[in-house]
This record gives sequence, structure tokens and C-alpha cells, in this order.
Amino acid sequence: MHNEMVVIAGVLAVGIICQWLAWRVKLPAILPLLAAGFLAGPVLGWLHPQDSLGHLFFPLVSLSVAVILFEGALTLTWREVRSVAAIVRNLLTLGSLISWFGGAIGAHYLMGLSWPLSFLFGALIIVTGPTVIAPLLRNVRPTANIASVLKWEGILIDPIGALVAVLVFEFIAAGVGARWEWSLGGFIRIVAVGSGFGLVGGYILYELLRRFLIPDYLRDVATLAIVTCVFAFSSTLASESGLLAVTVMGVLLANTDLRQLREIWYFKEKLSVLLISTLFILLAANITMDDLRLLDWRSLVLLAVIILVLRPSGRPTQCHRQPAAAQRTALPLLDCSPRHRSGGGLLPLRLRAGGDGIRRSPHPHPPHLPGHRGYGGPAGEHGQMAGPAPGGQRGRSPGLPVHGG
Repeated sequence: MHNEMVVIAGVLAVGIICQWLAWRVKLPAILPLLAAGFLAGPVLGWLHPQDSLGHLFFPLVSLSVAVILFEGALTLTWREVRSVAAIVRNLLTLGSLISWFGGAIGAHYLMGLSWPLSFLFGALIIVTGPTVIAPLLRNVRPTANIASVLKWEGILIDPIGALVAVLVFEFIAAGVGARWEWSLGGFIRIVAVGSGFGLVGGYILYELLRRFLIPDYLRDVATLAIVTCVFAFSSTLASESGLLAVTVMGVLLANTDLRQLREIWYFKEKLSVLLISTLFILLAANITMDDLRLLDWRSLVLLAVIILVLRPSGRPTQCHRQPAAAQRTALPLLDCSPRHRSGGGLLPLRLRAGGDGIRRSPHPHPPHLPGHRGYGGPAGEHGQMAGPAPGGQRGRSPGLPVHGG
């Protein structure tokens, strides 16, 4: 009992120390978190999460990801995405297809996997997810439009990637003679169940908050309980539909006029930081040396192809038909301008102040929620846009899903 208590306390403490260290040296927090987990797990053998938690390990991981995804979805407002909607749409469609088929081809010819397993691998690498994007945005602090693109793509791609992976896995598990109609039926079931639970759960929570049926001291924890219930029941009826449910629920609430969302988002953001701090350590520690011995030079080549070829190549293809203004203001990070099309997507991080006609804000931006006037002061201190708003007027920032210290 005492050993387990020390392990739990140690993981929490190390996670916060890694977050602080990342803040001090201006690095993405996922780097020291993964290093700490890898050191405590396969290297030193101090931490064995799956052995300690048993069958509860993966459900706890899934629930944690659901809470993080809901917190990110609370910042997705339609007003924010209008100017970059076509770019986000293409990232979610063309970018996903390039990652999926490119990853499958690489896994087949480099690793020698069969085509079914290769397509499953390609589906798994579609996802980026808020657990990765959020810590990166906290340190990079890009312009508002770039942050909007990365935030929407990072959050929405999570249920999309999970959906594709489940459908591919079910098709493989069906074996020889499987028909595409079965996968189509599974797709419809997951979308229907996830969307239904998300809409119903979001509406119920909206009415409870709008009518002040939940006291202030229970508001945040009641929201957390409803989110986890929606995720659990949805996933029980249709595998992996819970991610879609909490995303739909968060987007629905984000586009209402509830003023309580600001306090809920603050609570969820702090909880997400704690969950991310522990998740990366536990997942890295869950790797074993036997797993690492399966990797060879071909694995490194495949990793290089994914990072240096597939990810960047998905970005320029989505920018060819975008207006020049959209390319100039929203996508220097995604290499849309002609002089950037030879580079990588997230790798160059070309955020030169004024280099693309965009002024970079010195402050991170909290999400634009009803009644919100910025962190620590009136509107204009932390709540202004990084550049001119459409129409030439300076406006309020749509904000980032996370903020740094």
C-alpha cells in the first residue's frame, strides 16, 4: 500500500516538475515528461503502470483523454474558424488521407507488413490530438489564425483518426470475405451514437447551467461527471464513439451564450495540465525493453518518412486554392506561400515577426468565451488580436486553447 502511494505521489510531483522545467527552458512539456517516464519505466524499472493499475490502466487513460478533448472543444467557436474553415477542412480530409495512405505504403515497403496491417498502421498515425498540440502551443505561441488552424485540426482529428482506426481494425478482424458494407454500417453506428450522446449531453448540461439548477460549488465537478458519463456510455454502445461524443458536446457548449463557461474552462484547463503531466509519464513508462528491441533501422527510416515527408506534404496540397490573403495571414506555419512550399509543415515554425505581414502577440490568448475580457486585466491587455481583424478593424482574439506562463 505504501509503495503504491509513493508511486502515485511521485508521478504527480515529477509531472509538475517537468512542466516547470519546460516553462523555464522554453521547451514543449512533452519532451521532459516522456524522458521522465522512459527513465522511470524501461530504463530503471521503478514504474510499471499496467502492473500497478491492472485492468483499470487503459480505462483511466481513455477517460483522461476524454476530459482533455472536451476542454479543448470548449474553445472551438464558429466565429473563430470562419476565416480558416477551408484550411481546417482540407487538413482534416486531404491531410488525413496523405498520412493514412502514405503511412500504409511506408509500413508495407519499409517494415514488410502485410497490406491490412499497413493500412491499420496508417490509420493510427492520422491522429495528432490535443494532448500533443496543447503543450506545443503553450511554448510556440503562434499568431491567432495559425493557432486556430492547429487547435481545430488537433482536436477534431482525434475522433476522426480513432474512427478510421476502429473501422480498419474491424474490417481486418472480420477476415476473408468481409464486405465494405459492414465497415460502412460500423461507421454509421459510431457517428450516430457519438453525435447523439454529445448533442443530448451538451443540451442537458446547457439547460442545467442556464437555469442555475447546479450551485456554483458543484458546477465544475458536475460538468466533469457528466462528461465522463457521456464518454463512458457512448463508448459502451459503440467502440471509440466516446471521443466524438465529448467533442460534439464541447463544441455545442462553446457556441452558446453561457457565461459560466469561463469558470468551467479554467477548471478544465488546470485539470488537463495535471492529466497531461501524468499521462505522458505513465504511457512512456508502460513501454518495455522487449518492445524497444523490436525496433531497428527500418523503424527509424519510417519515422523519418512520417515526420519529414508525410506530415509536411499534407500541408502545401491544402493551400493551392486558398486566397492569397488567407495564405498570408493564416498559414505561414503550414508553408502556403510559394517561397515556403519546399519546407515542412510544423518543422520550420516560420514565425518571424513581420516577415509575413503578421504581428506576433507577446502574450498567449485565453479562449474567447462569453463575458471574457482577457487574463489579468481589461480587454486589450491580453485579449487583443495578434493582427488586424477582417475588415481592417482590430478585434478580439479568438484565442488559444492553452496559455503559458
